[in-house]
Amino acid sequence: MKKIRKYFRPMLVALTVITIIETAAFLVLNRANAGSQNTPQEIDGYNIGQVSGDVQVDLKDIQTHASDVQAELCIEMPTLDPWNPYATLIVDGVAIPNSEVAVLDAKDPKVMQTANRCYLFTFPLSSDGSISGKGVLKLDKLWLELGRGQLTDAVIAEVRARLSKMAPGVDFEMVSVSGKGGGGVLINITSKPENMSDEDVERLIQRLSIDEISTNWQTEISLK
Repeated sequence: MKKIRKYFRPMLVALTVITIIETAAFLVLNRANAGSQNTPQEIDGYNIGQVSGDVQVDLKDIQTHASDVQAELCIEMPTLDPWNPYATLIVDGVAIPNSEVAVLDAKDPKVMQTANRCYLFTFPLSSDGSISGKGVLKLDKLWLELGRGQLTDAVIAEVRARLSKMAPGVDFEMVSVSGKGGGGVLINITSKPENMSDEDVERLIQRLSIDEISTNWQTEISLK
């Protein structure tokens, strides 16, 4: 039976500064389309620890094509939440992050009801396609958006709590605005240290809105 693939990308908080008045910086949260095939590189979240021991990963298949390498991994997630995996392929000393990742059999409702899920990772190759016969495949981390990407009161409270530990003096408030399509929710930076720019605060809020678990699984693979 042919496997159904669902491509997704991290719905990271994309914060765009909008000047409403000179004394306040408002940030718009634009979230990526979950059906997109591209995965942003260097996902950076709030590290909540490391998977105890070696995370259980089963390498099912590895295929080398002219433009990419694809690896199918089945991963035992720490909980039933929709964790997203992030991997790296190291070839000839060069680290290649996955550009795409697809959960297999995505339309089967049972897939997200079990912690063991299978994914297809894609690692792009350089235009000349010249690689050696060996490589190292690493599962770097698992990440999960707080509130599954929804800015609930609980999510806002957790981000504020994390801010108070990592960057005392930084605070924000939620502001509802009207507009086309029903408007949206903006974040108003109400306070910050003098040594932090708006961009610094944006990146920090983005990071603290994501739970991250580091992993230590890796294996040597043959590239044919």
